[in-house]
Amino acid sequence: MTGIYRDRWLIIAGSLLSGYFFVNIGQEESVFALWNQSFYLRDIVGASLITAAVWLVVRTITVWLDGRYDWFAQPAKRILGQLVLGVIGPVVVSLLLTMLYFYYVVKQPIAESTYPVYEFPISVLVIVLINLVYVGLYLYRKATVPVPPHPEPASQTPEPTFRKTLIVNSGLRNVPVSIDDVAYIYIDEATIFLTTFSGGKYVVNTSLDELARDLPEHAFFRVNRQFIINRKACSSYLNDTYGKLKVELRPTLPKDIIVSQQKAPDFKKWLEDSL
Repeated sequence: MTGIYRDRWLIIAGSLLSGYFFVNIGQEESVFALWNQSFYLRDIVGASLITAAVWLVVRTITVWLDGRYDWFAQPAKRILGQLVLGVIGPVVVSLLLTMLYFYYVVKQPIAESTYPVYEFPISVLVIVLINLVYVGLYLYRKATVPVPPHPEPASQTPEPTFRKTLIVNSGLRNVPVSIDDVAYIYIDEATIFLTTFSGGKYVVNTSLDELARDLPEHAFFRVNRQFIINRKACSSYLNDTYGKLKVELRPTLPKDIIVSQQKAPDFKKWLEDSL
């Protein structure tokens, strides 16, 4: 017997004991006297084989139900399935096997024997007990099998956090500007300026390197050492000499914004991906 229930010796011992028990029901003679009768050992073997066959039926049905209806997750369906398939079905199998045994081996009608009065009710009880044994084994297995620990989630590189607002200067005032309003940022004579889509111009006290790192890459691109532009501010670009690009912005700026030959492919791809 392989599988989730290690019950080989349980079935062998239980079947032999049940066979011995069934044969001795209603017998008035002593065991020593019965051993001298030819039918005694035959009937013990026969009853044990029938019990083993029925036990295997119960076991097979129980394993099948274990894979479909958990006692805890679906108790109502499991109880009904165990009652119909695990008890009533094996009772029918037991009755049929016993009738065949009486017909071919004992050569006696089963109705004329003590089976309907003594053995049959007890066989039903034995089948119920076998089912209860497997319920107990199931609960024991649930209680003793360690629950595998939940695997730790794979370490993920945290997504970078970008600024949503820039604090800029307008005279003596510090003004919060949403990055959605930023058209471009550039450096002019060591001062960094920010221009909004509405045409506002402010001073920024943050380096272009830091801004390039803190602004979302899908929306902003550092075209050269002097300029960071918003995708929405790029109205067009022209092919310049030696593979360079000349970018036209809105709001317009009286400066040439040049993208180098090395950065031109990345700039074009950024424009396409950010649409």
